[in-house]
Amino acid sequence: MSSDVRVRFALNPTEYLHVGDARIAILNWIFSTQKNGEFVLRVRDAGVDAPAEYLEAENCGLLNWLGIQWREGVGAGGEFGPYRQSERHSIYHKYLEVLKAEGGVYPCCKTPDELNEIMSKGSQGGAAGPYIRELLEASADELSRAADAGQAPAWFFSVTTQEIGWTDFVKGDVFFSALSVGDTLVMHPNGQPSQTFAAVVDDALMNISHVLLSATHLARTPLRMLIFRALGFAVPAFGHVPAMLGVDDRLPSLSLSTLSLRAFKELGYTPETLMGYLATMGMPSSLEQEALSLEKLSHRLSVGSFVQPAVVFDQARLNEISRCQLQSLSSDEFALAVKSFLGHSNLTGFTETRLTEVLVLLHSSIDFLAQAGEMVEPLFSDFIRLKGNEALAIVSKDVSHKVYWAFMRYLNSYDHIDIAIFRAIMKDVQNETGIMGRELWAPIRVALTGKTTGPDLATIVEIMGKEKVAQYIQNVVDYSE
Repeated sequence: MSSDVRVRFALNPTEYLHVGDARIAILNWIFSTQKNGEFVLRVRDAGVDAPAEYLEAENCGLLNWLGIQWREGVGAGGEFGPYRQSERHSIYHKYLEVLKAEGGVYPCCKTPDELNEIMSKGSQGGAAGPYIRELLEASADELSRAADAGQAPAWFFSVTTQEIGWTDFVKGDVFFSALSVGDTLVMHPNGQPSQTFAAVVDDALMNISHVLLSATHLARTPLRMLIFRALGFAVPAFGHVPAMLGVDDRLPSLSLSTLSLRAFKELGYTPETLMGYLATMGMPSSLEQEALSLEKLSHRLSVGSFVQPAVVFDQARLNEISRCQLQSLSSDEFALAVKSFLGHSNLTGFTETRLTEVLVLLHSSIDFLAQAGEMVEPLFSDFIRLKGNEALAIVSKDVSHKVYWAFMRYLNSYDHIDIAIFRAIMKDVQNETGIMGRELWAPIRVALTGKTTGPDLATIVEIMGKEKVAQYIQNVVDYSE
């Protein structure tokens, strides 16, 4: 039996879905499932000149890949549509007129530069602060001049209350003073609504009961609540989960392109791995992070159980979870997963038996499925292409050539090579040359794989065999001379 619980998630049509937004979508879906409610999918494309339709389709596909399904929203329809902001402009202007009639908004003719200057100077002794009406409201003369120039004003919502508080269904009791909140833009001069205003109108008209967001949105929530009340709408329950630092707040130190869900899918991480990690970030340590389906997650966690104020995306931890999941597969299951992921076009040159033997050896060394392709590639290539300037620099160093010549001499004393022999050779090279650490290992890795990092090198060497190892190292020596 369905409940009155309704949550929403809004896609950004200008970028691939990244792990921060995917985490919020997962938590909303879990919450709605636990409450036997409805998950509504929207698109936040207000003010976007040319939203990329392929991105919307791709991001919907990525949500499906995770296991998130929706019966209402973009692509599904529903009684509260349309579900794209770009198709709801007349609705937003209708409710702007309501605010005008109530005196809750005022016009502003300031330029963006003037607004930035006001924001930076603030209103309290020069300290940076929020927008306030006395600094922004356009006079009758300013409005007349703007009209003569064919320019429409922007509209700001006026905050008049002294304190704003609510019981957050994740964080508990939260309070803000009006001074820290300030007035907010609701309609741009070009007639496009602000995201804050559009989200309030949409949430109200679509009967959204619970709004679950990243804590990076916490400072905007008081404004949302005040706009709900000013329009005469019931205020939904708000919950704010710990922010994913560097992702939700767009820190420049991290590239969102490398943190897109699409990128992780293309690397061969499973949906269960990503969900098990993302959904439990910031949860108690007793809730073990592991690869889990959405169904299992919905039985294990509560969005009110976060114990950390913020979380950091740690790919090393994600790799640990992924490796554990892959190692839980039988050899046959692992081989099938790799073959399915890579496709037959990338696995030419092998008999089925030989390929399975190789994949069995790789099983314990793989963090995600794409690594299997990287490790298999050297086995059917005649020449390894060096990838990146760092790899080129390594093979050109004199110290690297000392490693290569010593390695080749020791290799020639064996009739084959396996993990134990490789490690013995590397120890002999170290003792002879005095070269250690990265200067010892990096030249061999680059020569055999073309890269400076990767899975266990000894496993790669055993799979390649003596002849191929000697060939690749000789190729690098010849290339550098």
